[in-house]
Amino acid sequence: PMMPHTWFLFGKGLNLFYSTFPQYGIVFYMALATLLKLCPLAIDLNALVGVPAIAAPLGFGLFLYHFALGFFPFIQKAVAPLFKEA
Repeated sequence: PMMPHTWFLFGKGLNLFYSTFPQYGIVFYMALATLLKLCPLAIDLNALVGVPAIAAPLGFGLFLYHFALGFFPFIQKAVAPLFKEA
């Protein structure tokens, strides 16, 4: 059966859901930096931020955390009735 290494090391009680937000923050930051660099103004997000190694996981990660746990449930409740079968 499935037994991830995290279960072996920390037990099944550990929730790794929260550890993914810094990773998603980095991906979100990199995507935004690419889009801004490719736009006609060629904005350099790294120059604007100063320390992207901190801003990406903390700033964008915290934003995505609050979006996922705070704002997204309201969107889901508003949209869910549109997909119910009649």
